[in-house]
Amino acid sequence: MAITKVDFINRLKKVANIKDPEKFLNEKTKVNNKENSPFISLIEQLWHIVYSVSDIKEYESALGKFAIKHNIDKDSFVANFIKHPPFKSDYGSFSKKAIEKLLPLMRMGKYWDESKIDANTLERIQKLLDGEFDEKIKNRVREKTINLNTISHFKNLPLWLASYVVYNRHSESGDVQKWSSPNDIDIYLSKFKQHSLNNPIVEQVVTETLRVVRDIWQSYGNGEKDFFDEIHVELGREMKNPAKKREAMSKKNTENENTNHRIKEILKELMNDNTVEGNIKYYSPSHQEILKIYEEGIWQNPNADFSKMSEEDIIKIRNNKSPKNTKKPPTINDIQKYRLWLEQGYISPYTGNLISLSRLFTTDYQIEHIIPQSRYFDNSLSNKVICESDVNVDKGNKTAYEYIKEKGGSIVSGFKLFTLDSYESHVNKYFKKNSQKLKNLLSEDIPEGFINRQLNDSRYISKLIKGLLSNIVREDGEQEATSKNLIPVTGAVTSK
Repeated sequence: MAITKVDFINRLKKVANIKDPEKFLNEKTKVNNKENSPFISLIEQLWHIVYSVSDIKEYESALGKFAIKHNIDKDSFVANFIKHPPFKSDYGSFSKKAIEKLLPLMRMGKYWDESKIDANTLERIQKLLDGEFDEKIKNRVREKTINLNTISHFKNLPLWLASYVVYNRHSESGDVQKWSSPNDIDIYLSKFKQHSLNNPIVEQVVTETLRVVRDIWQSYGNGEKDFFDEIHVELGREMKNPAKKREAMSKKNTENENTNHRIKEILKELMNDNTVEGNIKYYSPSHQEILKIYEEGIWQNPNADFSKMSEEDIIKIRNNKSPKNTKKPPTINDIQKYRLWLEQGYISPYTGNLISLSRLFTTDYQIEHIIPQSRYFDNSLSNKVICESDVNVDKGNKTAYEYIKEKGGSIVSGFKLFTLDSYESHVNKYFKKNSQKLKNLLSEDIPEGFINRQLNDSRYISKLIKGLLSNIVREDGEQEATSKNLIPVTGAVTSK
């Protein structure tokens, strides 16, 4: 928090009408006008905005409302905080309440102060020292603290040991519970306080998830105890999309379903085509994918033409034979490389040179991240292209646009790069049907942390959901916050 405070202070020094940034941050006000709303310091309120708000427009709006509410210059305040870099995941790992309990046990030297230990923790420590029985203190906690003989030994503790002293385990979650019926979920929801998490998106996802599980339990399990053996959790990947984007996604899903149906029917026809050699399986995912990427690639390219590929190449695709090796089916990397190659119109987006099929699967060409992963967490196809390996190495940690802007027109290992004007013209022509990839190719700045900020929400939701749903599938004697029967899975697993 000290690092965050210094960062906030430095930014507030540039705001027009704030004379004492530190004093300003320490002031306490209510988050809203409700009677029972607690008083919270401005640094906490500002922290929740910077850490939690995902959408850039909502973030700008939240900053503006904060400035107006606290009578500070809106324009200079927003200007100094709008490009605040997203916090790393470990910044939001513990709540303020947990930090206040754990830190007194982790401090050392002149910073350790027995009086700073909260009363409940101090009582637990005293019982550990005296050997007094308390059913709330687990035996393993006593085992882990057996060498701590005086109150002064409870300092400079590592995080895991401090967590055991405070929580009985390496977690800040409340007492481990076992939910035996849907009514237990109703009880939890009835006690859940709105705004208690200071993140409305997280609150909505968590409470709606619990309601869905409760309804499944009631409808299909008749409320029976131990109805669930395991719970698999896939996190929502598109939690905060506007209505138009959700509509577009729904339309795209429908198109995909139609495409899958059409592809299967085409493959069925090919199975009965005596002119096609090989064993075609219409139900094979790899056969379906090969035909789809060929079809989609041709459709997306402005200059794509069947004449650019030989009949032999097309037959290889139909017969599940990779252009890389006609004796083996293509790997996932082969398919991805081939798909990108088709989408690009067989042309390198940085040099304009034709990429021949015979060299595509050699070390001469690589899959390249348009915006480097080290700067932007996006490993999707919309952030990838195929280019010359030497150009990829030379590009390094720059975005595509930064690279061409800096070195456009120069020669790299014998390859002449596009000039900036030629590059812009080329990508606008070849990627006009892929708006996200076109945006990445023309972005000089790293996109405003939609994914990074979304990941913060996802981590927070994951932590809460795993702990809560563990209450349903936890076995007798389990003390960890996340039960072994609560299994997180990826979207790909759910799809399969």
